[in-house]
Amino acid sequence: MSLSNRRLEGSFETGLRLAGLAQSFLRMSGFVGMIVIGACGSSEPVLIDGSSQQAFEKSAQAARRDIPDADRLIFDRAIRSISGRRHANRDPQALARLTFDGMTAEQVVADQEARE
Repeated sequence: MSLSNRRLEGSFETGLRLAGLAQSFLRMSGFVGMIVIGACGSSEPVLIDGSSQQAFEKSAQAARRDIPDADRLIFDRAIRSISGRRHANRDPQALARLTFDGMTAEQVVADQEARE
């Protein structure tokens, strides 16, 4: 075998190895991309937890992130204006926990818009 044929054979083998590495990389990056997209698109809306004041505040903040900026003002107004719904209630925080327990931020916004 001549020297030029050996060089061609070596460069061909190198090319095949590089092509195999490129395919492996593309498969891996596609797999990672599918995981990232799947994780982003499949999240359930956060439910507000009224079991305690701390759980309520934490879950309400997380639920608030689920809605668009324009709806966040309505959500905030709903959470703050709960004491006006029942004047006899002396603990507005407990009333808010009871009222919004198990609701999503979208449900809170829809409820507030219905009341306005």
